[in-house]
Amino acid sequence: MFDLTKRYLEPHRCYHTLNHIIAMFEFAKTNSIELTPEQVYAIWFHDAVYDPMSKTNEEDSADVFGKYVSTLKVFPYNMFKIRQIIWDTKKELPTIEESKIVIDLDLHRLADPEKVTADKYLIKDEFAPYMTEEEFILGRLNWVKEMLDGRKTIFVSDNSVFTKLEEKARSLLKIEVGMILPRERANIRIDKK
Repeated sequence: MFDLTKRYLEPHRCYHTLNHIIAMFEFAKTNSIELTPEQVYAIWFHDAVYDPMSKTNEEDSADVFGKYVSTLKVFPYNMFKIRQIIWDTKKELPTIEESKIVIDLDLHRLADPEKVTADKYLIKDEFAPYMTEEEFILGRLNWVKEMLDGRKTIFVSDNSVFTKLEEKARSLLKIEVGMILPRERANIRIDKK
């Protein structure tokens, strides 16, 4: 599809790879979650651009999707909705209904103790060339605290698959905070932004 596969195979990617995209589709299929064509396209393109230090990955990914559509004679789906879903994955907060399931699929591995830990280390590998371990830990801690304290729920859809996962994900993230804080308090000022 387009140059999308090549993008997901870029050597600097460890977590944001085809495996991540496949995991989202597999989870949806395994749990009988029906996806609209717009949601399918948004999943495929939501990490089309990934630079660990960029603040515009999702906007750039939406632009890649726009370039893809411009190569087609006909595109029968709502491209504006697809772009919005991609943008909504930036903060994992929906601005339209269709974003909710995609966001939850993007976050579903937070409820699996083995996968959340493995994913954390893959993400750490993506940031390794750009920051120290302490900087990564601080950034991760701030992200986890935002997930726990900065939003009402981690999962945003009302799909029962995700409502059942909410407490497990919340518990695993609390454990992660509990493991980070005592070990790192001496080395890192936790209130840094």
